[in-house]
Amino acid sequence: YVLAFFSERQGVLEQIELMRERREQLQSQTPDSPQIAEMDCSTEHLEMIRVSLNDQYAEAGEQAERWLARWPRASANMRGDAWNVLAWASNSRGDIDVGLRAADNARRCAREGAQAYYYVLVWSYALRALLLMKRGDYLPARESAEQGLLAAIEHTGGNPSLSGMCRAVLGCIAYELGDHAALEELVDHILNLPEDFGQADFMILRYQAQARMLFQRGDAEHALETLEQGQAVGRSHGLPRCTLSLAAEQCVWLCRLERFEQAREIAGRHGFAGDMNQQANRDRLQADKACRAGSRIDLRQTPRQTARGLDAAIEYCDRRGFAHRHTELLLIQAIAHRHADDARAASASLRRALLIGARQGYFQMFLDEAGDLGEMMTQIRLDDKDEAVKALLVRLQAQLEQPDAPGDGLTKKLSRREIQIVQRLDSDLKNREIAAAIFVSEGTLKWHLHNIYGKLGVKNRSGAVLRARELNYLDA
Repeated sequence: YVLAFFSERQGVLEQIELMRERREQLQSQTPDSPQIAEMDCSTEHLEMIRVSLNDQYAEAGEQAERWLARWPRASANMRGDAWNVLAWASNSRGDIDVGLRAADNARRCAREGAQAYYYVLVWSYALRALLLMKRGDYLPARESAEQGLLAAIEHTGGNPSLSGMCRAVLGCIAYELGDHAALEELVDHILNLPEDFGQADFMILRYQAQARMLFQRGDAEHALETLEQGQAVGRSHGLPRCTLSLAAEQCVWLCRLERFEQAREIAGRHGFAGDMNQQANRDRLQADKACRAGSRIDLRQTPRQTARGLDAAIEYCDRRGFAHRHTELLLIQAIAHRHADDARAASASLRRALLIGARQGYFQMFLDEAGDLGEMMTQIRLDDKDEAVKALLVRLQAQLEQPDAPGDGLTKKLSRREIQIVQRLDSDLKNREIAAAIFVSEGTLKWHLHNIYGKLGVKNRSGAVLRARELNYLDA
């Protein structure tokens, strides 16, 4: 069980095979032993966990349903695990309501009896947040992830994997809501996580949160390197969904940076370049990325075709209630209409996006498209009584009218962790010794140093110390 959840996933197969061999020995020696059923229950449970952590969501969901039907009297923590696997599998296949019910069942199992099962409990909160995020309900998702993080801190000593799942969700939510201070603090914790700390979804969110923070800060090259690193982790651990999702994220940002040929090469390598409506040779995930990332690559060359091609996906998201994806696609369609010189259609798509996004609390996704839509956002006037829409427009227009908007959204002040580091730079300590003193890896320290140098506008350690002294950080 421990091997399945942490770093030695390949060792799980050996353990399962050993359990099966011992089961066969027991069957031959004592065919009526009740331990045979116990071993079957445990082996099937472990196999279900292994499959889910290998990101085989269809098989994992089927195994969870079979296991729950066969072992209704199993221990509460094992049943909670099974409900959590079903919740995760439902999220991966887009069955949000089924997944939310499964997560609720897992939470009830976690609280069954005199002693709560906190691993199951925190996992269920994180999965509920993940499901709500997929549906686009970011504010309820934040509440669920915060409940999970609080439980992890209070009852598991801040277990890195448990708290990491919640922080990965919270990081991406903080980015979307424009809470940059929270994003920095969350990323500071996320950096210390092991490469494969949880299911693929949380690994994806972890690298997205890190990269988006860097893009917000204007450090595009470091952000792109972070996405490359996440893809390499996905490949090394046999998680193609992780690799594909982060490649799509990379393509989106390359298009925003107008590096279209580089984006086209990456999209072609991963199978989501070309006509988004040509689904014959694509799986479901590739089709989704072709729509949400691949469409950006060609919209300047074939804007009208791109705008029309998005209609079916927009209608699907509207029907399924996927608010965030719906808003994202409407913004891409608005950009396509703008490049087709159809101002009326562009304005109509943007208005629809604003109406949906305002009610959900979205902010950053609009600001990220300011390179193409910023002028329209500053000029648009909605004759609408919806206070949320008005508030979003006021906030966007205020940000876009600043001289440095939209590129620089994050404060240049150092975080608490960065202040700790910069104070230690003014010493004879080597990087390895500083990392040990603040309980992080040397690689994580290098990440922090890169960010510190960027914030202080310096290129090396001595420059950072000099600038930090001028800003009174060394006396903090």
